[in-house]
Order: sequence, then structure tokens, then C-alpha cells
Amino acid sequence: MPSGRIHYSYWKVGWIAEGVIFGGMAFAGYPALALGTGIGYFLGQFIDPDLDLVGITSSEGRMLRKIPVLGSVSVAYWTMYGAAFRRLHRSKWTHSYVFSTLLRFLYGFWPLYFLHYTAVWFLWVVFGMFVGLCVSDALHIYLDKRTGEMR
Repeated sequence: MPSGRIHYSYWKVGWIAEGVIFGGMAFAGYPALALGTGIGYFLGQFIDPDLDLVGITSSEGRMLRKIPVLGSVSVAYWTMYGAAFRRLHRSKWTHSYVFSTLLRFLYGFWPLYFLHYTAVWFLWVVFGMFVGLCVSDALHIYLDKRTGEMR
């Protein structure tokens, strides 16, 4: 089973692919979407499929070290998610390519739906954040499948 340290090391290398995605979208004339994918991929180091585990995961520990006060609030908030999905670790609910990312995105970013929801650029940024999280989660899920932990 890949540890949180291994997931994080591959996530750092994944910035190369994210840079290609970011550059392609910016070059194609979608700077808000490009910005959102960068933000979403960055947040992928903290919001990963293993948040369904109860207890401090590697990503939550990283959050506590890098952003202590906000990290503490975030860990408390995500503990409820972990409690809800604790028996479903590595199931389609928590480790699928788009569906589980959508669940975590809706759970984690529901306040965004009340902010500037009519501004088109804001909607592109939010959609880009979802795409960036999907890329980050896909790398995580690929590593789990490659080691045989998931079928």
C-alpha cells in the first residue's frame, strides 16, 4: 500500500502534468479555468481520497504543519466526512475517478455556491478547481490500483 509520503512525492511530480494542463488552458484563452485547475491541484495535497479514514491522515498532518490554525479547523471539519465514509475506504464512494472527487468537492466547497455565483469567470475558476482535484485524485487512485490495493 502506498503511504501518504509516497502519494505526496508523486503528487509533487504531477505538477509537471498540471503545468501542461494549465498552460494549454491559458493558451487556449481560458485563464480563469487554468487558474482554477492550479488551485484545485494545489488543494489536492490536502484534500485527497484518504480523508475517509478516521484519524489524522498524512494529508491532514501536512495541513496542520503548513497552515496550523486553518488546518485545525479543516481537520475538524473533514473528520465528519471520515466518520461518514469510514467503512467504505477504497470503495467507489471514496476512490473513484470523478464521482468520489465530486462528493469531496461538494462537501468541502459548498460555501462557494453562495459567492458570486452569477459571475462567469468565478464559475470557470470553480470548475477548474474541480478539474484540478480530479487530476490529483486520479494520481492517488492510480497508485492505489497499481499496488493491488484496489481492484
